[in-house]
Amino acid sequence: MEVRLNTKTVSILQQLSDQEQQTQIDLESVVPDTRDDIGRIVTVQSNVYLKSKDITSRGLTVGGELEISVLYITEDGKNLSVLHTGQGFSIDFEYPERDGELITLARLQLKAIEARLINPRKLSLSAEILGKLQIFSEQQLPIQYFCPEESAQAVHLLSEHRQSCTINAVCEKSFTINEQFPFPDSSVSTAGLLFQKVQFQIGETQLIGSRLLIKGTMELTACCLSESGNLPITASFSAPFSQLLELGKEQMDNCEASIQLSAAYYNIVDTVGTGKVLDCEIHAVVQAQSRCTESIELVTDAYSNQYPTKIDSCELSLLELPDVQTLPITVEERVELPEDCSQCLAVFPSTGLPGIPDGKLCCHVTLDLLCRTAEGTFSTVKRVLSSETVPAARIDAVPAISLQSISYRPDGSGIFVRVNLSAAWSINRVHTQRAVAALIMDDAAPLDLTSFPDLTVVRPNGESLWQLAQNYHSSPEAIQKLNDALELSADTMLFIPRVV
Repeated sequence: MEVRLNTKTVSILQQLSDQEQQTQIDLESVVPDTRDDIGRIVTVQSNVYLKSKDITSRGLTVGGELEISVLYITEDGKNLSVLHTGQGFSIDFEYPERDGELITLARLQLKAIEARLINPRKLSLSAEILGKLQIFSEQQLPIQYFCPEESAQAVHLLSEHRQSCTINAVCEKSFTINEQFPFPDSSVSTAGLLFQKVQFQIGETQLIGSRLLIKGTMELTACCLSESGNLPITASFSAPFSQLLELGKEQMDNCEASIQLSAAYYNIVDTVGTGKVLDCEIHAVVQAQSRCTESIELVTDAYSNQYPTKIDSCELSLLELPDVQTLPITVEERVELPEDCSQCLAVFPSTGLPGIPDGKLCCHVTLDLLCRTAEGTFSTVKRVLSSETVPAARIDAVPAISLQSISYRPDGSGIFVRVNLSAAWSINRVHTQRAVAALIMDDAAPLDLTSFPDLTVVRPNGESLWQLAQNYHSSPEAIQKLNDALELSADTMLFIPRVV
């Protein structure tokens, strides 16, 4: 007969899939009649917005929007202008057909973008977008294995306690930040907003009852034209934020949170008293995964004193809490300017996805330099800085790279540039544990219990208490009860009773 162990379970979330899909966006953009012709492209800056998630006949479709700003030098070389364009897109993912509710988290990220000048009035733009989708479903995790009551007298179980990290909650919430930031430089033009970048730094996650409090800082960089139209002015702003999410769980040992932009609106306003301010309305989605450690009581061995018994085993995967790693990276280099450049006016950095060949972390920073020539016209230079680092901790997945700061100073006929980056990634460790799932007992050929003595005197020879009980048809509890001072050494004689 087969005795399948009963289990006590808790509800967790199992990750069914972790998908990545890419899409390419190709578009052409024409300079409006109100703008001057393009002479040279200075920099291409962009933002990616997460707009929607929809279940369709093709699976799950994630909708997004790419916003592009192209800063350029006019054809006469004497002025700067900007071209704003963009395009919506969608990425299809596989979506399993399963009973019960599925929870999804989607992320969008720009991999690369390139602009090519077709003629002074038209640009060709090409961008690669990386989409990620995680799908979760509710599952029951066995945390205790025990014998059915009707078979408990015939079976002895060896139990061991283990720890396993589980995802117990996944949630997301849309929120809006409305702020007005005063410009430190009053010479910015109210119609001269070139581009802007938003970055969220999550500083603290805290569980309050069954709700998750996330605190951090929103960092905004805006680049504007001066009123004369001849100088770019870059200003950095920051504002604290906090969001309270309904987690639905009252236990959390670890939290992974991220924020995706969904829309943003900006306007430069000339106010009375404050001067010129940047009026912002920023829409975003905060996503969180909560993890907790469950104590699991596994059965690692079993036997019966009544019937010949075989064990049906299974392999269980036990996870540790993710080990979050951060690594500061500094990329610095002297950039030689062309002979006709007399002054560097601005440096526009951008980072792409890093690579991890052979365990190394390779980062690239593209620098677009805006310069002024000796004749008073504008010029531009593009340089790519690279960094290769061997982290102390292993890297299992492509890290998230964030730009922390950039500084530059004149250095003879060039400039010395320093870029500070931060890399973050998680290390996930999995252990495999053998466990007993069922016992197959030959009840047609029961053991002859009369062939075993009622009491055996044994001098242990390295056996464990469990092994002694198994070998002499007893139980660990019976041996412990009969022997007051239980020392499993070669100098100790043990009385081992037979147990049915």
